[in-house]
Amino acid sequence: MVEFESIPVTRLHNVVVKALEDRILTGAIRPGEMLPPEKDLSQQLNVGRRAVREALRILQNKGLVEIRMGVGTVVLRNDLDSYLDTLLENMNSYLHTNQGELENVLEFRAIIESYALKRLIDSREPAPVADLRANLDDQRRAFADKDPEAYNRHHILFHQRIVESLENPIVSMVYDQVRKLIADRVFVAGRTAEQQKKSIAEHTAIVDAVEAGDWMACDLAIKQHLSLAYRNLKSVR
Repeated sequence: MVEFESIPVTRLHNVVVKALEDRILTGAIRPGEMLPPEKDLSQQLNVGRRAVREALRILQNKGLVEIRMGVGTVVLRNDLDSYLDTLLENMNSYLHTNQGELENVLEFRAIIESYALKRLIDSREPAPVADLRANLDDQRRAFADKDPEAYNRHHILFHQRIVESLENPIVSMVYDQVRKLIADRVFVAGRTAEQQKKSIAEHTAIVDAVEAGDWMACDLAIKQHLSLAYRNLKSVR
């Protein structure tokens, strides 16, 4: 007997969300404009009013629209930066009421940075690697000057440089929003000379592996770095 894989069922309201969200974020529908009434949207999109109603509720939770009783649904914003700020608020709300904030954030960073480093090795572009080397020099200088604030800035920039090497502004913006969730903890944990010295050594191992084109060593180095960061940050509140 021939067996078939099940076809994933897409919730209809999610399709409506995507259709409306795309129009809003591309500027086809501008802030201050009203969306068509539920009945009209239902007819235009050929879906039930229940799916439209649920989609509008989701868009309101995302901060893109406001449902005004007796008036209709008005678009609040369509700029991506503001949209991401709203997502950050939602993530903060979720993560601060659930366990595993550090695990979630650091796992996300490991996925993005590992992928960026793999692309960097494959591209063999010298300029991004040179930027990382220059950043390491800045970290060492801040460490020698016993300047934790400067060290923290360069540490953050090191990881941002890795992600920015993808030259994908959407990824960079989302990454920066997620990074901010634990920024205070990172700063506190990175104030000690011992931790700064360890991080510089770990950062150096990452750059050395990239320069050598050794993906396995690079992947291991970034994952070890973020794993050690998790242990270090766990005690910071």
